[in-house]
Amino acid sequence: MQQNTTHQPPTIHTYGERIESIVEVSRVQLLTKELQGLAPKLSKTERARLAESISRYDALFTRNGVNFSRFNFGALLRHVLAGGTIEFEALGPYLESYRSHGGVMARDNLLKEDAIGLELAIVFRKFFPKARLISLYDDYNAHSPETGIKSNDSGIGNFSDSLKKVFLDSLLGLYRSNGALTDKSVDGVDYLMIPESSKPADAQDLVARLDAKGCINRKGEEIIFVNTQAENPLHHRIHLRNSKGKWLCEALDAATFLKAENLQILHIVALPDYMKDQQDKVWEMLRMLGISPYLYHNIFYSVNFTPKEVAQTVTNEFNRYL
Repeated sequence: MQQNTTHQPPTIHTYGERIESIVEVSRVQLLTKELQGLAPKLSKTERARLAESISRYDALFTRNGVNFSRFNFGALLRHVLAGGTIEFEALGPYLESYRSHGGVMARDNLLKEDAIGLELAIVFRKFFPKARLISLYDDYNAHSPETGIKSNDSGIGNFSDSLKKVFLDSLLGLYRSNGALTDKSVDGVDYLMIPESSKPADAQDLVARLDAKGCINRKGEEIIFVNTQAENPLHHRIHLRNSKGKWLCEALDAATFLKAENLQILHIVALPDYMKDQQDKVWEMLRMLGISPYLYHNIFYSVNFTPKEVAQTVTNEFNRYL
């Protein structure tokens, strides 16, 4: 990658610092209530006011439907120049979405967000040829944000092993046929395919680590992460497992980052903008576990734009710095 010496100076703020001034008043309100022995909870009005402030802030960093407010290009550039390791994740499809296609993902049947994610994976591969591609694909949930289909009370999918294999093989085929991976790409080195169905055991480890910090509340099967020191007070209480024993996506996602190596890797995660709150919740847990804001970066995009438009917007933004 040839460095562009004419790009504008990159922002030097970190993920946390970039929203800290926005949430500072609400954090003080929350901590004051705790110190006064009151329930550490923002009122409905306080929550609405904070959400509106964050929304206005996000708009300042949104271009053509792509929100870069949680991305620190200064940190990325320094990491690249230091030869640091990079991972990127842009496509994490739901098997439920492709059940009617026999689990097969193909260019002509992709959901809008999956088509965008594939284009972004191609973009990231061009900018970072040696980066490791990550795909946390969902073969666990019985419903998806796109379809709303729910096949049982627990919300856990009943997918056969053969259906899961077809789904994984077609996902890998998409990556390889479109340049995000090659036929020579090595599993575990050039890419990691991570099924959410493999994460509940890791989620237990996640809970144990958070519990050791005094941040876990339990009620029967229900598990809640409680952290009055949260960067964003909107997410000081995060449900990790529901009363029926089903792990929620934010717990399964956060559980992916438990290995010590993740404290040194720069992670780029691009997802639809309706997953912004979920990712902010993931960040709160990663922050508690010691991952630096310099090493975890989100891009959120609107599905109201075409895959090519989103890919071009991200390409243009990266070209300003790299």
